[in-house]
Amino acid sequence: MTIRRKVSAIVAVVLLGLVAAIFLTARLLLIDRFAQLEQREVSLNVERAVNALSDDLAALTRSIEDYASWDRTYEFVVTRDPKYVNLEMGNTTLAGLGVSFIGIFDAFGRPVFTKTIDVARKIEIAVPAGLMEQLSLSGPLLRRPGDEKDVAGILLLPQGPMRIGAAPILTGEKKGPMRGTVVMGQWLDETQIGSLAQRTRLNLSLQRVGHPKHGHSGAVDAELAHGAKTVVRPEGPDLVAGYSLLRDLNGVPILVLRVRMPRTIYAEGRVTLVYLIMAIVAAGVVFGAVTNLLLHRLVLSRLERLTRSVADIGVGQHFSARVELPGSDELSMLANSINGTLGSLEQAEEALVRTNAGLEERIRERTAENVENIIRSMDEALIVTDTKLHIRRVNPRTLSLLGYLEEQLIGQPAARIMADLDGSGQTTGVERTFLTRSGQTIPVLFSSAELRNSEGLLEGYVWIGQDVTELKRVQEEVVRACHAAEQANRAKSTFLANMSHELRTPLNAIIGYSQLLQEDCGLAPSELFRPDLKKIERSGYMLLGIVNDVLDLSKIEAGRMELHMEIFSVPDVLHDVRTTVQHLANQRGNRVEVTCGEGVREGYGDVAKFRQSLLNLVNNACKFTENGMVAISAQTVREDRGALLEVQVADSGIGIPEEDLGKLFLPFSQIDASPTRRYGGTGLGLAISRKFCQMMGGDITVESELGRGSRFSLRIPAMDVGGPPEV
Repeated sequence: MTIRRKVSAIVAVVLLGLVAAIFLTARLLLIDRFAQLEQREVSLNVERAVNALSDDLAALTRSIEDYASWDRTYEFVVTRDPKYVNLEMGNTTLAGLGVSFIGIFDAFGRPVFTKTIDVARKIEIAVPAGLMEQLSLSGPLLRRPGDEKDVAGILLLPQGPMRIGAAPILTGEKKGPMRGTVVMGQWLDETQIGSLAQRTRLNLSLQRVGHPKHGHSGAVDAELAHGAKTVVRPEGPDLVAGYSLLRDLNGVPILVLRVRMPRTIYAEGRVTLVYLIMAIVAAGVVFGAVTNLLLHRLVLSRLERLTRSVADIGVGQHFSARVELPGSDELSMLANSINGTLGSLEQAEEALVRTNAGLEERIRERTAENVENIIRSMDEALIVTDTKLHIRRVNPRTLSLLGYLEEQLIGQPAARIMADLDGSGQTTGVERTFLTRSGQTIPVLFSSAELRNSEGLLEGYVWIGQDVTELKRVQEEVVRACHAAEQANRAKSTFLANMSHELRTPLNAIIGYSQLLQEDCGLAPSELFRPDLKKIERSGYMLLGIVNDVLDLSKIEAGRMELHMEIFSVPDVLHDVRTTVQHLANQRGNRVEVTCGEGVREGYGDVAKFRQSLLNLVNNACKFTENGMVAISAQTVREDRGALLEVQVADSGIGIPEEDLGKLFLPFSQIDASPTRRYGGTGLGLAISRKFCQMMGGDITVESELGRGSRFSLRIPAMDVGGPPEV
């Protein structure tokens, strides 16, 4: 980011911060002040509405006093003259006074006359429910001797609120004795509220305490109940409402008077705030523009000029040039400092050029010396030719190898010392033949590279030859030895494969005769020879197994082992193997478990060799496990090449060290080959088993941990839905 942008960004951030601070301050002070003015106006209007209600109640009280302090009313309580009622208590008269109820009671609280009318229709109606219960000597309205004051207030009835008042019945001169009470009431309904709103020019409504229609019912009622005379609450951005509590004759809160007004004062405050912010923003924009203009003219333009001058000097590496920036301010002082630095750089550059020239000369001399030493100390023959393959340079090894002097070769064609030169002059990694001065030939490993000058033009070739006479002699001896070993191995394998019948026949005869002798000993009176004959039989079987393994391995190596592929029952083979090894497992205290996975029924392969391979694995597991478990499990697995039958043999025996796993399947290999080893064997079983599985298209793998046991996995192609697999 350039300095111009940084300065503009800083000015903008400062102005925005200033505007935000002024806005928050103005909002807190100005808007709060307008809100207070609004609240004061609403409170005054609420008080004006309450005063209007009080004026109406005072007018009702005056009408009551007119009737109560009248001689005709005073006499009516005693005479009960119906003319008084007909003349003074007519519907039209009461409707003109706005009186909905009038009642005259004697000094004992008994009703002398009561009447209720519908003021709008000027007809008599029934007395409101609950009103007569309030008109008793125990209530707040009826006057008693000694309590001859007027009373007026609001009474909440089931039909709604009613303004009601009472005055003692006295003579026209307001003298006694008091003969009763005159009671008058006016319904405080929507008509009365509308008339009151029209007279006060206010939006008025009257609701019972806790009624949900007047809004903020819980908060307003609670605040009014705690003694607040007026409560003001905004009702959105456009309306504000003021509330006041009205109590009945007993001082109990019964009604809430609401005055709703448009938020004119608050709106004026917001408009004023907007104008103020607009004025501040305009002033900030002008200030920012002026600031940027002054910074550009006084600082940034001169700084850009200085930057361009320094950049031009740096690109052209003209340290002799100077920066021109007139003036006496800090930028001019910076330009003078840069000029001083340029002068120092100019002097340093001149000194560096002189030093580099001297160093380059020394490097060339040292390089030439090193190259010459390398060429002289090389053990390979080095020859340098021109583009026409004439010798320009040779090293001492070339001279000693070919028997020439240096002056005898310089300028001579390369064909003089190279018998098989093809004329191209560029060959790499091939065998060539050098010619000595005496005419002998020397085989060499030959490499060449192009020799080019600093401009990339070809000047000749560099040849390197390494004498391989001794190496070729050793190679020939190794090849002859390998041929001899291969012929001997093939002869051995062929001999053993041809002698399989001759080796097995005597052993079978020894075993057969030992069995016949054991039967004869069973008929003879003495059994002294039976243990020895048993030993002969076991040794014969053991020797026969060894001979069979050696012969099988020889047949495999000679390529004469044949496979008889067929479909066989996997569960039957597992059962046969378990039955065969059960005796050995019992001797070692092992438990053999066989598990055949779901869907594993048939396999495809040479069943005899499959059984032999699996039997070798299980025999080894029982042999190397003592008082443990040998688990045999079969399942079908799928790989990219198709379905495979996998039989796992897991034991809890001694395990195999990790470093010995690599030689486990080598013929004649033993993990413990010491003379004191505990376990016998020829080391052929696993090698033959693996070769059998590989011939059937499978393999044997092993996982083992020393002291934790081993797991061998035997895999061959499995029977698929489409038939036997190809092996």
